[in-house]
Amino acid sequence: MGCDCSNRSEQQSSSTLVKEISSSHSSRSGLPPIIQDYIENQLPNMSCGFILFHESQYCNVAASNIAAFPEHQCVIDPEEYEKKRRVATILYAGKTFPESSPPDLIEEQKICDRELAPTMIITIPGMRIITIIPTRFPYVGRPPIPGVYDAYSLVRDIYRQELGITLHDYPRTPVTKENSFLKYMHAEGFQEVSGPPQQWDCILTGDDLNNPTHIAIYHDAGHIVTGDDPNHPSRIAMYLDRGCVLHHPAGQLSCQTPYSGDLLHRPKRIIRHHRFAP
Repeated sequence: MGCDCSNRSEQQSSSTLVKEISSSHSSRSGLPPIIQDYIENQLPNMSCGFILFHESQYCNVAASNIAAFPEHQCVIDPEEYEKKRRVATILYAGKTFPESSPPDLIEEQKICDRELAPTMIITIPGMRIITIIPTRFPYVGRPPIPGVYDAYSLVRDIYRQELGITLHDYPRTPVTKENSFLKYMHAEGFQEVSGPPQQWDCILTGDDLNNPTHIAIYHDAGHIVTGDDPNHPSRIAMYLDRGCVLHHPAGQLSCQTPYSGDLLHRPKRIIRHHRFAP
């Protein structure tokens, strides 16, 4: 899994792989040739590495397997995570395991939670991909992984973790004339309201309000959480602290910025969850 972030073909391979492996927890998605070649060249030992994201570029970087029995196990030194974080954001830590000696997924989840880095496990020789994501990830600094860490995922996590409200997940599909969240908002307990937004309201914006391309969650204590919905060139946001927004633009890390400018002045539709209706 070694490469240079300046290599465009390897950036494209990494980007494609991120999209493929984010589609499900377990899949048989084809691996880019550069990763397959690296894995095969390391045999009979298991191999490991990272998919990194830096300045809107993806790249693969090799890591050392420090397992006591590298032919049967794969272990990444915790210091490797820290070294990589100093120069980039970790999208995935990648590990290979033989199908005859599968990994302990409970232990891998603990490592994933400790390092706050999604893990991609590749079984040998079948090349089945298993993805593990942190149980809880901070709202700021999330890597852009469609269907895993994106705008709608951010909103779902905030509603679940801060409000105890579970919103269903929906497949991430190409841009269409129909906004998926708008289609399902009534089933999720939302209804459109008039007047200024109240705490935890969702704000839908876009050039065509019949098909809004932006969604925000209002919190009158001050912050908004926003991020791009992979279904559309849209954002999801939550208003929190004194006019700030925490948002997740497509292809970028989630971050906090002032609530002003385009988001503040765009046309809006406001929807409210029934729990907060009068």
